[in-house]
Amino acid sequence: MEHTRHADSGSDPVETLRKCTEHIHALYSLLQQQQFPTAHSVPIAALVSTASDILSSHQLALAACRTLLATVADIRLENAQLRAKLTAARFDQTQTSELSQARKPPSANRRPLKRARVLDSESESDDGQNEEREIGIMRETELVAPLPLPLPQARPGSRPPKRPHAIPSSFRSLTTFARRRYMDGKFAISTPNTLVLAHSLATPRRFDAADAQLFTGKLCDEFRSHGELVQSIASLLIHAGSIMSFSLADVLASAPKVKTHMQFEETVFAYLMRWTLRPLVVVRVLAKGENSDIVDQLVDAVAENERYMIQAAQLVVMVGIECDGYDDGLFEDSVFPAKESARFRVRERYGLVAGDLTDQRHAIAGDNEEEGELAHGYDWDQKVGGPNAVGLPPPTRKLISTLPPFDNVEPPNFDIHLDIPAELIKSVRSRNPTCRLRYEHGHLLSNQSSLRILSHLLVPARVLDQPALNNYLAILNANASFKRKMSPAIVQALLPYGLGTPVSHETLRGKLAATDANYTFVYTWRSMLYSFVRPVLVLETATKGERPDLWAVLRARIEPGVDVPKDAHLALLLGVECVGMEEPTREAQVQPVGERWYTLRERVGIVAKAKRQVGKRRRTAAIAEEEEQRERRRADAGDQQRDQEDDEEEDEDEDPVDID
Repeated sequence: MEHTRHADSGSDPVETLRKCTEHIHALYSLLQQQQFPTAHSVPIAALVSTASDILSSHQLALAACRTLLATVADIRLENAQLRAKLTAARFDQTQTSELSQARKPPSANRRPLKRARVLDSESESDDGQNEEREIGIMRETELVAPLPLPLPQARPGSRPPKRPHAIPSSFRSLTTFARRRYMDGKFAISTPNTLVLAHSLATPRRFDAADAQLFTGKLCDEFRSHGELVQSIASLLIHAGSIMSFSLADVLASAPKVKTHMQFEETVFAYLMRWTLRPLVVVRVLAKGENSDIVDQLVDAVAENERYMIQAAQLVVMVGIECDGYDDGLFEDSVFPAKESARFRVRERYGLVAGDLTDQRHAIAGDNEEEGELAHGYDWDQKVGGPNAVGLPPPTRKLISTLPPFDNVEPPNFDIHLDIPAELIKSVRSRNPTCRLRYEHGHLLSNQSSLRILSHLLVPARVLDQPALNNYLAILNANASFKRKMSPAIVQALLPYGLGTPVSHETLRGKLAATDANYTFVYTWRSMLYSFVRPVLVLETATKGERPDLWAVLRARIEPGVDVPKDAHLALLLGVECVGMEEPTREAQVQPVGERWYTLRERVGIVAKAKRQVGKRRRTAAIAEEEEQRERRRADAGDQQRDQEDDEEEDEDEDPVDID
């Protein structure tokens, strides 16, 4: 009998198993001989040797099988990654072709674009010829950009999702943003590079004060481009808890800020439905060991091809504005709700999320690309100054009441035309040609485009003690527009120095570098530049009866001929200033970057509602200049046409030549 004790572990597993079977048959024969002794009985030593051979063969067979299984798993993973790349390439190619077709007029000579075909699992070949052929198609369509691999990537499995989530066609007109609540057939959260493996509804309850504060701040931060509108509606829904829902009529009657922002029910209803399609927001990360019952329930719902990500996944609490009747989410066949019967509430969901929840790169991108270009990744630290968060009512102590009286104010000079210096405009417009600047047509602008500033005055410099600083921080935290309309990190760095105290460029840059791990010189330079050319922030308002002395001073600074509406009121404004350019003109000299000093300055002014309609397209300097050039070209073309017509008339008036 041949022994396989020293067989190679890398031999053919089929051959190894065949030899193992032969040893088993030999052992069976030996046992039969021992049970029925004959003259040719085999001694016990032969049985021990044979058993040792069988054990060695089994071990080799198991090792070979493990190697084979690992090889198969690697092949499946490579195929899954290749399939994901092909899918991403086809998606990018489809989007590029659709954009190109939308931008270019149709032509009869254009050839149809080739689309990369995604391989099915049944059509995969062992030699990889199909994959090479599909990659060749992608090269023919000139996909030179790197192919992104979604993170985390699910491995292929035998059990597909029973019913994938989707946004129906009747809802898609409301999805005006890149990241949505339902992506790739699953729920999605606002943090990118994450995957919600499973989710379940939490028990409806009334939120306590701490949770209401946290949820309001998170939602207002996610919908920050909507300002006071979302703050008012979110506060209404959250303070009622997830046990109550509100109809459109209830929202219009109960939310105080809705009437001042919107005049039509259809507009408010569209906003509510749009918010139900925004990604869920993670408000809390729970310990998996302390919530094993919830984890077990979610683990059972995870698909088989995604179970390898369970170990590293985190248990989170997600909140979002939802519409009643869609407890399980939206699917392809979901029906759009009627405006009269739709009811809205804020719901909690438990989720098992894979991926990095600390990724905050989405914080610099918003609905409005015009504003998102200027955020530069610096976030406001809500822990500074106390637990106040965005969305809660500010402290009762108003800042306007703490302003000092204005004595010996210089008379206004109406001949000065306030404007951003020409040197800065070129740099700002090269980065974002459509952003709103601090001055337009000689007038100061605020972050609220619906307000116009009739007159304003710089508040004298003052130092804030600790209670005043905490009060200031609380009011900034309660302002939903602060994080989008200002430069939060710069304000946070300058505020401890006081209002009106200059800080050098190097000092401020060092503080910004210490507060952000992704600090770069370019980001800091741009953030400093945009901080003092952007519109000022409206901190709070007051009636003229609260500070009649300020009203009298500011009323005298309004230009002659400008009417003061009855709804005009006082406003406290805040802005980052570059020392020496607090009230600049177009011809003002700009200091070199390294020699600039920055400070926080308050302004008090009289504001009123703008005459133009809210929501009307903003006419920036770039757009106005383009229209002016277009009108000039039209005028030149008209002059040429008139000259040509005059020449033709002169030719007709000439006497004919007599040829006789």
